[in-house]
Amino acid sequence: MYEQVKKGDAHMVVKVGTGIIKTGLLVIGAGPAGLSAAISAGKAGTPVMLLERSHVPGGQLIKQTHMFFGSEKQYASSRGFDIADILLSSLDSLQNVELFLNSTVLSIYDDGIVTAEIDGKYRKILPEAILVATGASKSLWFSLITTCREFMGLVRYRH
Repeated sequence: MYEQVKKGDAHMVVKVGTGIIKTGLLVIGAGPAGLSAAISAGKAGTPVMLLERSHVPGGQLIKQTHMFFGSEKQYASSRGFDIADILLSSLDSLQNVELFLNSTVLSIYDDGIVTAEIDGKYRKILPEAILVATGASKSLWFSLITTCREFMGLVRYRH
């Protein structure tokens, strides 16, 4: 037996006695790709649970102050942080999409259960589908490539 979770989580149901949250789509990451995916799925009527590790959604967009190029559909002549605001406004209008900030996915099991820490609480989620949109970040690879380029520059300079 399942029961509907109250407003704010209107699209999700919890399996009574287990505390498992059921949703149609679990999106991991609320950067531009995660927000766009959640909006598209939400507009199609899919219940969406969107988890973001940070306390602020938008990913790398919120750091972008330059004007983007491309078509109007791709938000040409808009700044990254403005695009994040546009996406968040679209997200806010959807009752079947819920954004959870300060949320870390801990594991994804073979039986489809996903565990996450959401605002300091351990949660079990059973989505019908999962979309991982963890996005761009300065990673170990970036650091290694940068270090290698600097090293190669030093090697070339010495010869």
